[in-house]
Amino acid sequence: MSQVTYKSEKVSKKRVMFENNTGSSVTVRGGWQVVYDQNQGTATDVDGERATRVQINDGNAKNYAGALTEEHDGKIVADGGTRLMDIYVPTADGQKVPIWTDQNCTIDVTILTLQDNSHVAGGVIEGRPIARAMQTVDRSSTAGLVQALLQTNVEGAEVSVRSRATTELPTAAIWDNFDLSAAKDDEFSGSYLRTDFTHGAEGMPTHKYVSATYAATADGKTDTEQIYMGPGATGELRFITVTDHQKACAQWNVPITISGGNPWGFEVRIKQSLITNTLANYVVGLAISQITLEDALTDAGAPIDGGILGFALKEADGNAIGVIYDESGQTQNEHDAAFAVPAADTYNTFGLYHNGTTIAMYLDGVASGTAISAVDIAAADFPTAAIFFPSLWLSAANAADFTVTMDWIQVFQPAA
Repeated sequence: MSQVTYKSEKVSKKRVMFENNTGSSVTVRGGWQVVYDQNQGTATDVDGERATRVQINDGNAKNYAGALTEEHDGKIVADGGTRLMDIYVPTADGQKVPIWTDQNCTIDVTILTLQDNSHVAGGVIEGRPIARAMQTVDRSSTAGLVQALLQTNVEGAEVSVRSRATTELPTAAIWDNFDLSAAKDDEFSGSYLRTDFTHGAEGMPTHKYVSATYAATADGKTDTEQIYMGPGATGELRFITVTDHQKACAQWNVPITISGGNPWGFEVRIKQSLITNTLANYVVGLAISQITLEDALTDAGAPIDGGILGFALKEADGNAIGVIYDESGQTQNEHDAAFAVPAADTYNTFGLYHNGTTIAMYLDGVASGTAISAVDIAAADFPTAAIFFPSLWLSAANAADFTVTMDWIQVFQPAA
């Protein structure tokens, strides 16, 4: 039955009494998730059965016991009945065992969780994290086994109401090409930015500029750009304009060599408040270092002549996100004028991956559009060998309020 293969390592097991309180008989499957029954005995007394009686999770996730072993697969337990079984128990270092899940799993990426009132391991937004998939297999249509690292504390999987589904996280097809663990541990390994704006000052823009009017000398430069704790305590960086011609701009000091250097990746999760023409312009991507950020986007929404590669919304077409690039002294190239069709107040992820030859574009985790080719990169209007920086520029084209919200941003290029 199982498609899972794993080496015969010494694993930690425990003999328990499985009790079925579901209201009907069940056919047990190896890899099912169970929790200890904390209701055994009298609450004021010590009762050893609270450490040996297990059941399907009934909202008792904090008393997670482990996963049933394969030897019990196919056993029938009547409603109200019990049966001695073995479970794999979570350990500090983790052990690779079969887990029953309904997730589309990617090896060493997908986090599996304990769901309320279920024996099936769910996705990252559905419960307490228990394991990380160690096999690439799609169980989303029919639940089944996946090899997984069962741990007491799953690294990087702190789940709360701010958690995101796999499709809302950085795209594996981009980031699996890099050793990001080394980037986190060694500041000399390359240029690296990764933040979801929930860690205080960490990941905040190096430079930011907000102006009540377009004129650089105008008074009233109120800091309307701000960190905003959104629904579910999600960290968000919001760029807000409330006046015609107002600007809100930011840039991070994370230098990326656009071509002629090592491969690199860029990805951002972002949304806009409204979908309409003649309202606002914004560009997010990689751009030339611009100390006077208020001049980075002209009053009509055109990026400065000097270099940019990224995703742009222009006031003339407020329901389309395009892919653009520009070299100093050249006409801006609209590589894909309608790369994405945004919806109001709805997040999309936009990504770029340069493999050293071409630049692939990603929309919501899927390679989309026509890649920027080697021929494109060699052309005069592409910013060849330029050093760019992660940037977002917003320029109001109307007096109506307009907000661009960034959920997270990730950028990396290994050192030469």
